[in-house]
Amino acid sequence: MEYQKVSTGYVLRVMRDEEILETLRRFCRDMHIGAGALSGLGAVKDSRFGHYDLSQKKFVFTDYPDMLELLSMSGNIATVEGKPWVHVHGVFSDDENRVLGGHVDSMIAAITAEIQLVTHDATIERKPDEFSGLKLLALKEQHD
Repeated sequence: MEYQKVSTGYVLRVMRDEEILETLRRFCRDMHIGAGALSGLGAVKDSRFGHYDLSQKKFVFTDYPDMLELLSMSGNIATVEGKPWVHVHGVFSDDENRVLGGHVDSMIAAITAEIQLVTHDATIERKPDEFSGLKLLALKEQHD
């Protein structure tokens, strides 16, 4: 991975064959980033993404071994038990320009992934939510 510090955070280039989410987690840990937002694009392979089934309180993932164009990824950074938690959704297209998308579990850069990481001057935690079974953002300032 290569990166450059900018006024709002960082611009990152994830290199071919790097696992993107793991690279982001490691970067956030090394840079002590406790909250942020990210967006990106590129080309990926060996991807795994899907959706959350609320009735079963579990994710349902599909594996996509072929190369896909990463049209758009968006997400955020928070912490769980003091460690960076990377939450990413992605929109992809295949070699026939069919669009797929969902909650990303993993993806490997097939050529590159170019990511804008905006950092926040706070640490935001995720805490378990009884209704959904998910770890949701636990924001300290609450407004009705």
